[in-house]
Amino acid sequence: MTNRAATALFILWVAALALILAPLALGLGGSTQIEGPGLDGGRILELAGNSILMSLGAVALALVLAVPIGLTTARLMPPKRALLLLTFAMAPLFIPPPVVAIACARLFGPAGLLTDLITGGQPSFAVSARAPAGAPKVPGAPIYSIPGGSFSLAIALFPLAVLAIHAALRRANPEAESAALLEARPGRVLRAVTLPLAAGGIAAGASLVFLFAITEFGVPETLRSLPVLVSEIYVQFGVYYDTRSALMAALTIVGLGAGGFALAAVILRATGLGDIDHGDSSNADATRLPGLLSLKAAGWVLGIVPAVGIVAVLIATATGPQGHLAVWRDTLKTAHEELLFTLGLGVGMAILTAAVGAVLGAALWTRRRPIGWRLLVAAPLIMPGPVLGIGASILLHRPPGSLPLRLDDALASLAGTLVPLMAIWVLRYAPVVALIVEGLLRSMPAAWTEQTRLDGASFFEWWGSVAWPVCWPGVIGGMLAALALSLGEVGAAVLLLPPGPTTLGVRLATLMHYAPTGQVSALSVMTLLPGLLAYAGAVGIVVAAKGKQADKVH
Repeated sequence: MTNRAATALFILWVAALALILAPLALGLGGSTQIEGPGLDGGRILELAGNSILMSLGAVALALVLAVPIGLTTARLMPPKRALLLLTFAMAPLFIPPPVVAIACARLFGPAGLLTDLITGGQPSFAVSARAPAGAPKVPGAPIYSIPGGSFSLAIALFPLAVLAIHAALRRANPEAESAALLEARPGRVLRAVTLPLAAGGIAAGASLVFLFAITEFGVPETLRSLPVLVSEIYVQFGVYYDTRSALMAALTIVGLGAGGFALAAVILRATGLGDIDHGDSSNADATRLPGLLSLKAAGWVLGIVPAVGIVAVLIATATGPQGHLAVWRDTLKTAHEELLFTLGLGVGMAILTAAVGAVLGAALWTRRRPIGWRLLVAAPLIMPGPVLGIGASILLHRPPGSLPLRLDDALASLAGTLVPLMAIWVLRYAPVVALIVEGLLRSMPAAWTEQTRLDGASFFEWWGSVAWPVCWPGVIGGMLAALALSLGEVGAAVLLLPPGPTTLGVRLATLMHYAPTGQVSALSVMTLLPGLLAYAGAVGIVVAAKGKQADKVH
């Protein structure tokens, strides 16, 4: 791919993102309040404060989980065992966040297994500060609170911190630890040497968790619309039809997300974790701290329990008066159409995402200083689903004659189709594939590309003979990741799905507060199972690719 073609591709990418986001700012002046309480500056500040507080709580809890796992996988066990533990620890990323929140509610909700231990049976946890006087109190439910949202987000997002800490230690020079082990015990070396080496990874992981926590819609919405910005966007637009208030909240959270995005980029850049083609992990196993059995045990427990616990709690609570089988039979009977529709829609979107992401990854690979281009490509990852959904909805319903070349008519014709939702999902998830593909291409020996250039090969010939054999595990793995991420997506789907069949995520969002507990748990398992199967497929592909690479080396 030539530099000119790559630049043109980036321009198209930025234009597509700007087309979706422009209505947020341009529509603010002309939008009017139709009904509802509206939003004033004080309320927006309150919601923003709640969003920041909930995200900071998620960061703190996520680091409690991630630090022992990162230290264990990078310094306390051989590579194969570390890979096994990382496989378990990464699984929550492939479980839809609303499903994580429902599992947490089964533990800490009104009839939760652990609620009485925390509340003492006292029902005093209000959902929102704006509840009218005299409104009935929510039964003892600590999960329906800002700390409850922090806990659920930490379970869903802590793998991001694990990856950052593990990567930082794998890149760190182990010579200081080796020298310190000659004079000090492993525990002291861990505190005085290893933890400082991991500081950059801890900071990077904290910034990533904060970034995704403040823009995550599924968790606060599942927990009875917690009073945070991302939930208020949907309430104002989807419930009160108050476009102006929704846009004010959307612009605020986009600003907070942009600030978090910039902070994460600075930290990743400062620690070197943002440089895919930088660093050497060939000596990462030269030092392995002996002993520290308690830390190793904590790493195993904290790495395995979240994913296994989510599935176990949901399966255990998927029951009713007539037993487990009756609940599963009834749930499958009523939701099988949504399951098939979700899988078909997800597979089609994942294929498009893989194609777009592979081309974007190749374009990133052509940049000598790619950090700025990576930020442009990765920007949609932190855009909340409701924000993109509102932007697309306003764009699709422009007044006649408001756009040149009758573009308003062309966009209006798409309003009743799946195209807008598919486009939003591709925009959000293609960066995952792009960043993976770029990293794989940068790991490729430069001589391979130079030889194809000397032979006069075209871009497609180079891609088929050189790049694809290197990139295919990342492309397929990223495609499966996109499929898993789309299964529980609610923020954009609830605004853009046309009448007719719906997705499992939207059905779950509709039923979670009204259907029997057993049916919601069973539906949650149906929603997360395809994502975990996709994750298992991605892990198998990565392991097989590494095995083939090792065989070639030998």
